Amino acid sequence: MKHEEREHSLLSPSGAHRWLVCTPSARLGEQFPDEPSDEAKEGTRAHEWGAYFLDPDNNDKPEIDADPEMDKCARAYADFVNGLAGDDTLMTEKWIDLTDFVPGCYGYVDAAIIKDNEIHVVDFKYGEGVPVEAKDNPQMMLYALGIFERFPRNDVSMTIFQPRIENVSTFHISGEDLLKWADEVLIPAAQKAWDGEGLYTAGAHCQFCKARSICRQYSIDLVAVKDKDLATITDEELEQWLPYFDDIKKAIKVLEERAFKAAVNGKEWKSMRLVTTQGRMGWKDEDGAVQWLMENGHPELVKKPSPCGIREVEKVMGKGSTERFTGRGEPTTSLKVDKE
Repeated sequence: MKHEEREHSLLSPSGAHRWLVCTPSARLGEQFPDEPSDEAKEGTRAHEWGAYFLDPDNNDKPEIDADPEMDKCARAYADFVNGLAGDDTLMTEKWIDLTDFVPGCYGYVDAAIIKDNEIHVVDFKYGEGVPVEAKDNPQMMLYALGIFERFPRNDVSMTIFQPRIENVSTFHISGEDLLKWADEVLIPAAQKAWDGEGLYTAGAHCQFCKARSICRQYSIDLVAVKDKDLATITDEELEQWLPYFDDIKKAIKVLEERAFKAAVNGKEWKSMRLVTTQGRMGWKDEDGAVQWLMENGHPELVKKPSPCGIREVEKVMGKGSTERFTGRGEPTTSLKVDKE
């Protein structure tokens, strides 16, 4: 099965960093379609090549060729995993069922190595933005839990291999502590997330949340950024808040559209009103106007393929002389905010 054809669970391992912290976010985001970004599609293709190079007997060769950088990174991932595995049991693209811990949760582990007293899971990250750390990474811990449930061992290792920025991050934990995390942290939070309960909590995990445009808590945090004295923002705050700025623009657009539609449907706002503006005057027959100007000996009033502005033309040709070639556009209706 191609990677892009795989179904994703509501409480997926890849989204655990979000739904473990903001438990209602998963249900809130259900109303939005999954629309992978270009970066996500590129990462999927890199994963397919990595799986093929690592285990060509059990993974199909991808249909789309890898560019030189992707080829190099995918081969580096395969060499890295093979070096870790040695003669031990290696599983690639292993499907795991985590429903004993998280309702409806399943996923695929890029690579899992089964040793006598240890399991080692490896995740291939193709992104080159921010280094991803393995320590206390909930996605990695869920992957490890899925393998551990079938192959219990005393020790558990998790490694993130991110070749484009030369990041290799490994985290070690005992099997006992992994189960303790599952009992004390994972299971209670997962049940809340499945039920759509708990508190909305904004933070860095909001970056790829599908529901952030309608999330009240996220909007509150946006307002906090707006009200901050920009001169006093620290470097740490700048790094934390900069990702919000694009969302401020998007949030404004979403709210403006919502308010406009409500007004069109009869809503009477206290501080906003619908205003209809006359269409702008413009050329409706540019070809005819150009021919008219050329025939009357005024090529200087033509900027091919269009005539100059109406006012400029009428200064020479006379007021009202352009009427047969001009007209108003359609009127537009917009929502005006009455500021005090």
